[in-house]
Amino acid sequence: MRKTTNFLLVHMAVSDLLLPIFLFPQVITELYINSWLVGGLFGQAFCKLYVFVSDVSVAVCIQSLLVLLAADRFEAVVFPLLSPLVSPKLYLFFIPAT
Repeated sequence: MRKTTNFLLVHMAVSDLLLPIFLFPQVITELYINSWLVGGLFGQAFCKLYVFVSDVSVAVCIQSLLVLLAADRFEAVVFPLLSPLVSPKLYLFFIPAT
């Protein structure tokens, strides 16, 4: 189970889960109440954080899917008999870098 493809799929799944966790509370409160319910320092921080996290989550998902996963599959299809050009340890560096 410790293959590079599995690492990349878990990375993409976590970035996809961050989007609804941060975005849905804001959308639901704006739809039904038309104001933000949480006040104080936490409310201000969450109000700014949800925009950042939602944009970064989408960018990370696209980066993981289009670049890292495509490069891994390209390597597996074009060079099937060679040892991996990019080691799994290097992918563990690429994941936080995205």
